[in-house]
Amino acid sequence: MYIHDPKRFLGMKVVVTYRDRFGHLHTTSLYVHDIAYVPIYGGYLVGDLADIWLDQVTVISPMT
Repeated sequence: MYIHDPKRFLGMKVVVTYRDRFGHLHTTSLYVHDIAYVPIYGGYLVGDLADIWLDQVTVISPMT
Protein backbone atom coordinates (compact mmCIF):
# COMPACT_ATOMS: atom_id res chain seq x y z
CA MET A 1 0.00 0.00 0.00
CA TYR A 2 1.30 3.45 -0.88
CA ILE A 3 1.46 6.35 1.58
CA HIS A 4 -1.23 8.33 -0.27
CA ASP A 5 -3.86 5.55 -0.09
CA PRO A 6 -4.67 5.60 3.66
CA LYS A 7 -4.67 9.41 4.07
CA ARG A 8 -8.46 9.46 3.72
CA PHE A 9 -8.65 7.50 6.99
CA LEU A 10 -6.90 10.15 9.11
CA GLY A 11 -8.88 10.86 12.26
CA MET A 12 -11.08 7.78 11.82
CA LYS A 13 -11.50 4.49 13.65
CA VAL A 14 -10.56 1.71 11.19
CA VAL A 15 -10.13 -2.04 10.96
CA VAL A 16 -6.71 -2.98 9.57
CA THR A 17 -5.71 -6.39 8.25
CA TYR A 18 -1.97 -6.88 7.86
CA ARG A 19 0.70 -9.58 7.60
CA ASP A 20 3.41 -10.02 10.20
CA ARG A 21 7.00 -10.91 9.33
CA PHE A 22 6.07 -14.61 9.25
CA GLY A 23 3.24 -14.04 6.76
CA HIS A 24 0.38 -14.60 9.22
CA LEU A 25 -2.68 -12.39 8.87
CA HIS A 26 -3.76 -10.22 11.81
CA THR A 27 -6.77 -7.94 12.15
CA THR A 28 -6.93 -5.04 14.59
CA SER A 29 -8.98 -1.92 15.08
CA LEU A 30 -7.33 1.40 15.78
CA TYR A 31 -7.78 5.15 15.58
CA VAL A 32 -5.49 6.62 12.89
CA HIS A 33 -3.58 9.62 14.27
CA ASP A 34 -1.10 10.10 11.42
CA ILE A 35 0.51 8.59 8.34
CA ALA A 36 4.30 8.92 8.62
CA TYR A 37 7.26 8.17 6.38
CA VAL A 38 10.67 6.91 7.54
CA PRO A 39 13.20 7.28 4.69
CA ILE A 40 14.86 3.87 4.97
CA TYR A 41 11.80 1.84 6.01
CA GLY A 42 8.86 3.49 4.23
CA GLY A 43 5.42 4.59 5.37
CA TYR A 44 3.47 3.50 8.42
CA LEU A 45 0.17 4.11 10.18
CA VAL A 46 0.42 5.82 13.56
CA GLY A 47 -2.49 4.55 15.61
CA ASP A 48 -3.65 4.78 19.18
CA LEU A 49 -2.79 1.13 19.91
CA ALA A 50 -0.08 0.26 17.40
CA ASP A 51 2.05 1.49 14.52
CA ILE A 52 1.77 -0.66 11.39
CA TRP A 53 4.07 -0.52 8.35
CA LEU A 54 2.09 0.18 5.17
CA ASP A 55 3.91 -2.47 3.14
CA GLN A 56 2.37 -5.10 5.48
CA VAL A 57 -1.21 -3.77 5.26
CA THR A 58 -3.60 -5.76 3.05
CA VAL A 59 -6.97 -4.13 3.89
CA ILE A 60 -8.09 -0.94 5.64
CA SER A 61 -11.80 -0.29 6.15
CA PRO A 62 -13.62 2.28 8.30
CA MET A 63 -15.57 1.04 11.32
CA THR A 64 -19.28 1.63 11.28
